[in-house]
Amino acid sequence: MRHFEKIIGEEFLTINIENNEYSYQKAFKKNKKLSREEIAKILGKQKQDKLNKNLDRRFYNHGVAVLVEKKQGQNISKYKEQLENYIKLEKAIGTKNIVGILYDVETGEFICLTHPKETSFQSMKYYEGLFEIKVKKEDVYITVQSINNKLHKLGLSNLVSRMMFTGLALVGLRIAKEEKINVPTTTFDDMKNSLSSIIKNKIPTNLVHKDAKLNLLSDEFSKISLNESNEKDVQEIYEDIDKISEWINSYSWEGKDAMAIFFNEFRRYAKKSEHGQVFTPEIWTDLMYKLIGVNYTSRVLDAACGSGTFLTKSMSKMIKEKRTSEKSIKENNLFGIEWAKELYVLACVNMLMHKDGKSNIIQQDSTKEETGEWIEEQKINKVLMNPPFEGQTGIKIVKNVLDNVEENSLCAFILPDRTLYSKSSKIVNGILSRHTLEKIIKMPDKVWAGIAGTTTSIFIFRTGKPHANKDIIKYWIKEDELVTVKNGGRQDVNDKWIDDGSDNLLKYWTDIINNTREHKTKQVSKNLEYLVPQKDISLTEEDFQKVVLDRILFENPEIKEKVSEIKEKVSEIKEKDWLLWAIREKSKMEDKK
Repeated sequence: MRHFEKIIGEEFLTINIENNEYSYQKAFKKNKKLSREEIAKILGKQKQDKLNKNLDRRFYNHGVAVLVEKKQGQNISKYKEQLENYIKLEKAIGTKNIVGILYDVETGEFICLTHPKETSFQSMKYYEGLFEIKVKKEDVYITVQSINNKLHKLGLSNLVSRMMFTGLALVGLRIAKEEKINVPTTTFDDMKNSLSSIIKNKIPTNLVHKDAKLNLLSDEFSKISLNESNEKDVQEIYEDIDKISEWINSYSWEGKDAMAIFFNEFRRYAKKSEHGQVFTPEIWTDLMYKLIGVNYTSRVLDAACGSGTFLTKSMSKMIKEKRTSEKSIKENNLFGIEWAKELYVLACVNMLMHKDGKSNIIQQDSTKEETGEWIEEQKINKVLMNPPFEGQTGIKIVKNVLDNVEENSLCAFILPDRTLYSKSSKIVNGILSRHTLEKIIKMPDKVWAGIAGTTTSIFIFRTGKPHANKDIIKYWIKEDELVTVKNGGRQDVNDKWIDDGSDNLLKYWTDIINNTREHKTKQVSKNLEYLVPQKDISLTEEDFQKVVLDRILFENPEIKEKVSEIKEKVSEIKEKDWLLWAIREKSKMEDKK
């Protein structure tokens, strides 16, 4: 079976004996040949012993070797020692970065001995990425801050324009490097026009509406201008964008929402009118993806996609799960709708930055009937959304989406806590008459700190089944343990929510919520919101006396002065006792009068 060879890349196969195998006892290009005596010594055996020296498949590129030992209809766990021997021999010929895989071509059983978290074959570039220097968040923010400061200083004051320029420049520069096109940096216009032309002419697409999208992006990019700039300014901007381009292309980037990073930094110079845009923090896109069970076969919709946060995250996770389906996932599994032209452009740019020029993002009003018809045609079965909070728009979008996705679909929405009580009762009743609200997860109060003055919850619906006043399971994630970084917003600096299988908050809350486990915050009731427990208030006699005394002091400042004088002399007596004494003394004086 040669299927896995195509996935990794047949061009990376190294063959020096028959049947496409690799023998460590034979030379290959610059690889030295190992004698039988050397092999025996490396493996800790005798020359006359049976020696593992002929590997089924060896792939090699840029200092990374992928070793595959394949079996057929056998318990491959029994062959771990054999693979370990090949890894020892590979190290002996000078390779430091090694991926070792056991594979049963009959059952599909897969074991990656060197990287146990890997569960399927990936491309050679992916395996190279396992050994890359990981992208450091602080480096990204420092570079984005540098770009922001330069663009603002040079007169590009509009928040979205700065984000759009940076994103499109990243896309254009990446393609320029792939196509070996020189991008001039003598003037800002020269650089911009060159990148604009690349975006318009070099991104492959063959569908009319997607060609129109690229033309729109190119046109919007060409409209951006600076007040003034010199060659040094342009060169510095180019170099900063080049750095970020390399990071986004690395596998350690893992679908992070670049636009959200830009937004956190760029909004420092934003006008008040520009602060209405809300970008969903990355930790919640990860959690919601898991709470509704999205996988590489899902057809995911965000009908208020903004910059495309949910779509880029979903794309990354789906491709990681099934690398061989990357092309199909990008073309057939991700759908977005955005009405605001500027945000629509940002969503398109964000997807392009993640090497997707084929995503099904349309510019349309998600409250309209014709948009509902488009949603129905796409056969959506998963929804991840953060609709607008203001007015009735958000709840209208929720209803239109729920009514037009496939029956029995799970849909997760971030909404203000009391949405189902505060919005149009007609719309809310219409939703509940056709769909079931299964879970509510109250989010921490700090999620939108400094961005949106509201508290929110994740509402999870199942479509096509009337709610019928069922009980709703609810949890409260009180703290997300993010850290506020100067000029960088709230960040997961301690990897509490990183999706790497470790025992962190992402794994903890996913397990609790998906398995409806007992938890101190768990509620099960018919209420359409999570009810935050109120603290018990009790009034003691001492509390009552204090309130009365405070009132007397307020009305009789001379008493307070007298108490202060005496307290200085006898400090160990309680203030309350002095006050009571002072009141009695005043009362006696008044009686004598």
